Amino acid sequence: EAVIKLLSGEIKPPATVVLHTYQACDIEDAPTFIEGFGWRAEPMPHDKTRDLTEEIKEADGYQPGIIMRKLVEGRDGTCRVGGCGEPAFLSQLDHRHNWAEGGPT
Repeated sequence: EAVIKLLSGEIKPPATVVLHTYQACDIEDAPTFIEGFGWRAEPMPHDKTRDLTEEIKEADGYQPGIIMRKLVEGRDGTCRVGGCGEPAFLSQLDHRHNWAEGGPT
C-alpha cells in the first residue's frame, strides 16, 4: 500500500540533501569548492557549517570514517602524491605510511 501511495504521488517521503562544500574561513569572500563541480566564486547559501580546523583524529582500522574523509578532502583538495592532480573526493584515501606496517589512518 505504501509503495502504491509513493509511486502515485499521494504521499511524499521526506528528503535530506547533504552537499559537502569547502571554503576558507579566514579569507573574506573566499571561493567555495563543491565536490564534483569545482570552484564557485559566488556565495553559497547554507544552514549548517562544521569547523574543519580541528585536529583529525586517527581511525581504529584501515578505512577512514566519513568525517575523516571529508576533512582530508577539504584540507588537501587533490591527491597528495607529487604530480598527481586527481581530486581528493575521487581518490583513494591511502596512507602516507603503510597501514600494514603500523601507519595510522
